[in-house]
Amino acid sequence: MPRGDRSAYLRGRLETLKLVMQYRRWKQAYENARESAVEEQLLEEILFLASLSYRPAAFSGRMLFLQPELRPADRFWDHAPDWNSLVQHLDSFEVPGDHTSMFHEPNVAILAERVREAIRDMQPVGSRLGPVSSGEAPGLRQTSAS
Repeated sequence: MPRGDRSAYLRGRLETLKLVMQYRRWKQAYENARESAVEEQLLEEILFLASLSYRPAAFSGRMLFLQPELRPADRFWDHAPDWNSLVQHLDSFEVPGDHTSMFHEPNVAILAERVREAIRDMQPVGSRLGPVSSGEAPGLRQTSAS
């Protein structure tokens, strides 16, 4: 092969190898995604079947029930009355956002604060605790990292 053709040939081979590698990466990503999708579908089916036979028992304690504000305006999407019939002391709270965005900022901060308030409210009056740091809490001591 003439010297001038060698570099063009090598460049062509390199481009072909790049395309082959890219194809293999795409194929692997597709196969991984397909396996993951099959597993997720199976899990969804198992959870759905389990939910059909689940019958919650009555509960005599207190419970915090959180649900998203953004949901269909329909009585079938308001689950608080269902839980209210099962739980003696139900505290119901609507979190800003939808079923997913309620777990993202800024909504999750509101959710977390409501959970903190519920924990404080559910403690017996004499045992309510504030924030704890290792210097203030009896029985806790700060240890140095080894």
